[in-house]
Amino acid sequence: MRIFRRVCGTRAGRMSIGRCIGFRGGEGVVGVRMRLRGMQFYRGNFRDGSVVGKGGHAYEKHAGFCLETQYYPDTPNNANFPSCILDPSETYEHSTVYRFSVG
Repeated sequence: MRIFRRVCGTRAGRMSIGRCIGFRGGEGVVGVRMRLRGMQFYRGNFRDGSVVGKGGHAYEKHAGFCLETQYYPDTPNNANFPSCILDPSETYEHSTVYRFSVG
């Protein structure tokens, strides 16, 4: 599976398309709508087939990927990043919506 990354734009505090992951060859696209601006992209570089999942399939290197929406890494130490500090009187609310399309 070959993946390219393309930023589609985001607006803080509102659900908006934040990232699009497209598969080369036009096989499909994953769109992510989120409230937070940051995202970790994990591709499974260190999987070696030793872990077996559903249906007895081994998790090999690059057999899948994970998109985790979050605040920017190292946010508490960067004054120019949006704050991730939650006061006791505040309620934490976060939403992420994944949209999959093929073709």
